Amino acid sequence: MSSLSIPRIKLGSQGLKISRLGLGCMSMFGNYGPPKIEPEMIKLICHAIDIGVKYNLKLYLKKRK
Repeated sequence: MSSLSIPRIKLGSQGLKISRLGLGCMSMFGNYGPPKIEPEMIKLICHAIDIGVKYNLKLYLKKRK
């Protein structure tokens, strides 16, 4: 686990909190040029999750399945 931590912010008026920073994954899977090396991208996504980045990941990972 990394010592980094991404701050969370309130979104809207319902109390939902999201990470201040999101991870866009579309370019990883060949939407913009050739696909990237999968084990490296999995490692990057896991690191992002470990430090608290959870914004947008579900959308992209769901598309990948």
